[in-house]
Amino acid sequence: MKIVLTTNNSLITLEYATGYVVDKWDDRMQILINVTSCGTLIGQALSKTAFAVTLLKLTKGWPRWILWFCIVTMNAYMIVKCVFQWAKITDKPSYDVWYRLPFYLDWTFRENFKEGGNGEQSYEPTNSIIADYYQYTTSSWTSSWPPSHGSSRGTSTCAK
Repeated sequence: MKIVLTTNNSLITLEYATGYVVDKWDDRMQILINVTSCGTLIGQALSKTAFAVTLLKLTKGWPRWILWFCIVTMNAYMIVKCVFQWAKITDKPSYDVWYRLPFYLDWTFRENFKEGGNGEQSYEPTNSIIADYYQYTTSSWTSSWPPSHGSSRGTSTCAK
């Protein structure tokens, strides 16, 4: 995970150092932006998955199924977001270039999908906000309290 994050941050630094702030981007910059967008998504997914796996070690019973649901759906969603990042966009000539994948998406659909239910007009029940809330708050307290393997380890996990 650290290698992915370090590589992605290095590429973002390269973007800024070589023309991210100019008015028009060339193909190299567009490719770098797409790569770092996907790298950021992968880094987020790896980080959340690592925390969920930690919770799996502390959890027994039905909450494990919820954690597995969060892990699988979040990672599948992030993979699809990475694929859609490289798609061509209907009626947008600047997206109809050689390095994009050979399928088209509607602009509004792509933007709404990238938001993942976090936009003000999207009310999807299974989105990243719910998964984050469950993983980072509810599950850490309910699945590891009371601690069965020593109070300091369970308390520190709940405090995260």
